[in-house]
Amino acid sequence: MILIFFCFDCNSILAFFLALGVVCFMNKFALKVMTLCYLMVFTSFGAPLSLGLLFIPHVVASPDFASFPSIDFKDFSDFILGNFGATISLSTVITLLLSMTNNTELVSLHFKQAEKGGSTTWMNCLARAIKEQLGSDATQTLFSAFELSRFETTTTRNSDIISLATKLSKFSQILDLYPYNKKRKFTGTLRTISHNSIQPVLLICPRSSVCLTLGCNRSSLKQNTRSRDIPRVTLIKGTEISHNVQLLSGCCDKCGTIYYADHEHTPASEDIEAMRYFLNSAHYLKVGQNLWVNRQFSCAVLNAMYDLHASASGWTKFSMIHMVMMISRFPAAIFGLHLFMNQSDKCLMHLELTSI
Repeated sequence: MILIFFCFDCNSILAFFLALGVVCFMNKFALKVMTLCYLMVFTSFGAPLSLGLLFIPHVVASPDFASFPSIDFKDFSDFILGNFGATISLSTVITLLLSMTNNTELVSLHFKQAEKGGSTTWMNCLARAIKEQLGSDATQTLFSAFELSRFETTTTRNSDIISLATKLSKFSQILDLYPYNKKRKFTGTLRTISHNSIQPVLLICPRSSVCLTLGCNRSSLKQNTRSRDIPRVTLIKGTEISHNVQLLSGCCDKCGTIYYADHEHTPASEDIEAMRYFLNSAHYLKVGQNLWVNRQFSCAVLNAMYDLHASASGWTKFSMIHMVMMISRFPAAIFGLHLFMNQSDKCLMHLELTSI
């Protein structure tokens, strides 16, 4: 620090201490001090200019997502069994859960109007939308037999909607989707819930589960690759990018045919050479050395090429614009997008041949 004093005149020293006093009251104190020292010592900027650059408004693009609710399964199960019908199905429960985690803005509006919960016009709208999506049969499983009989005799209008809205309000509090702190102070709109922690594990497997060769009597297929040798690839499924996806293949012990996700390979015999048959019904297509896509993504590429008369470079720009939003949610998506861009011409030619 003494060396810094010899490098600058009196005005610079005063400006340095002035900046030091200002940044003491700001966040990231050490980072701001080091930045200021670097600008003053290792650049030709003077102290006033360095201080000005330090306080220029800047924007940091950081994802603002909240983690998925970490409620214990026992507490979750007890709430479902204690507030909904005994015959409620798993699909209905998942619909309710995802409806709450994907509508945090509405939950915030609801609790701002009614801090203690209950029924509001906001939550009534969500209850009505859930009822319309589930249908009459599944909606009845949301209520007990006593509640259903009460709905038939009551004169209250939309009593089932009000009852379901009250349950959803309690459900959101159990999930910790509640915009108040322990001091009962409103903390603002709830952040968007990230669903990364509940993403499924994807594996690319053969389409057929039995050998289709005549004479094999539909025998089972065995996984013929050692665990350490199983390829790991990148998979683009719709707009989602998954990395380190295992690429599996199956082999028939009787005929030796190897089944892959997009083709079948028959071994050579005395009169027949080894053959490779690509499958028109394949769910996934190989478009690069370590890159696979599903049919939804490949169809989008082909439609852009033929219907919109887009070039390969044009499709790359289109993908960049519409997929860059994923990078904040999935930082690893940068690698998959870069890989697709580098091999766009080759990939599009392969898609034209295999997705007919």
